[in-house]
Formats: sequence, C-alpha cells, structure tokens
Amino acid sequence: MEKITEKEELEASAPDSITFNGELPSIEQLVHLLAAEAMKRAVGNTLTVAKMLGISQHGREQVS
Repeated sequence: MEKITEKEELEASAPDSITFNGELPSIEQLVHLLAAEAMKRAVGNTLTVAKMLGISQHGREQVS
C-alpha cells in the first residue's frame, strides 16, 4: 500500500469553495482568519502551518 504524504493529506482536506454571508472580508481579515484556522488545525505546530499555507516557517518566502 502506498503511503499518503502530508501534503497530499492537506490538499485532500481543503475545501473547494468558501461561502461568505453578507459583506466580504478584507484581505487583511482573510489572512488573519486563514492563519488562525491553520494554527487550530495544526495544533500550534508552525512548521505544519507553513506547509498548509505554502509559505516558509518564518513567512518570508513562498515554498513550493
């Protein structure tokens, strides 16, 4: 049996769309919400958060 990578597992759990009620949030609000959700899902593990968001662990550069 083939092992599923952490990246594949994260991609499989990502939603296809997000629904907003009422007024759309600002980009700044979205970034905050996204980071908070990632921290919640990763139970505070910043390396996992960085992988989820496709950024370096310190947020300075995008990783592929």
